Amino acid sequence: MTDERCEWESSVVAATRSGESTLELDNHLVTCASCAETKDVARSLLQHAAITSAQSQPPAPKRIWRKMSERRQQFARRRATRGLAVMWVLATVYFIVLWACYVTFRFFENGMTLAGIAISVISVALGSCYLLVSGRGIDARLL
Repeated sequence: MTDERCEWESSVVAATRSGESTLELDNHLVTCASCAETKDVARSLLQHAAITSAQSQPPAPKRIWRKMSERRQQFARRRATRGLAVMWVLATVYFIVLWACYVTFRFFENGMTLAGIAISVISVALGSCYLLVSGRGIDARLL
């Protein structure tokens, strides 16, 4: 880089920005190294600014809205399935305890233990069906 400053330097920058140059300015660029270097730097800065401007455009509002709706649906699904997960755990524990009692101790020979096991299985099935149906309603409201 040269330390010399030329009186044509601002004209060179303006011409590089606008893309229009005069014959007199072009002749000067051939003879003046400082102005030629200024033109090269100005051109590269303009290219960098154009690239940076194109990359920093915000996303379209429609895309932002769609992503927000998707996140809202995911949150609603997670919240709805928490109850299902707790119900599955409790029903599994209930089933294991009743089955262990039935197999090892033969409690309630009259079928009470088997009824409890059947109730736990039916409860899980009905709860799952309810959550599936209510989950469709949540999805429809969020759209």
